[in-house]
Amino acid sequence: MFRRGVCTLLLSVVFAVAGLNGGIAQEDEPVSIIFMHHSTGENLIVQGEVRAAFTDLGYAFWDHGYNGDGLVDPAGDWLGVNWDVPGDNTDPDGWYDIFNQPVTDPPENTLSHMLQHDVIAFKSCFPASDIQSEAQFRDYQRYYLSIRDAIDQYPDKLFIPFTTPPLVPNATTP
Repeated sequence: MFRRGVCTLLLSVVFAVAGLNGGIAQEDEPVSIIFMHHSTGENLIVQGEVRAAFTDLGYAFWDHGYNGDGLVDPAGDWLGVNWDVPGDNTDPDGWYDIFNQPVTDPPENTLSHMLQHDVIAFKSCFPASDIQSEAQFRDYQRYYLSIRDAIDQYPDKLFIPFTTPPLVPNATTP
């Protein structure tokens, strides 16, 4: 079942990437995908064989996990570098901070590094699903609306925000 779900997700991303009008990447280079994640994202990549599937389709799939893990290239090699994700925070407030960084060339911060890729997929880890109050929920809405506004500044990029993974049922309250 897990594999089928990963394949469905993968195909959705592939179709989205394929619909980019062919103008996003240079003709002599594959479309470059970066997936920014923490723990469950690595499980998706490894258990779902996502890197191999994208490679087989001719895409360059990169990923960046925790700062301590850093960047992994399309061959699956850990490069020993990280993009210094502020506070190693990929919760909604962390993404808000990242998407409001100034863009620099050469890249000097997380957003600037992410923008070196054609497709930018990002997700928070499952603890962000533990919304404790209406105020926290409103904050999350505000963060994501700001992120959307930032994303709108880069129409030549495809951004794929992943839904925050759910908590296990016994850790969830109404």
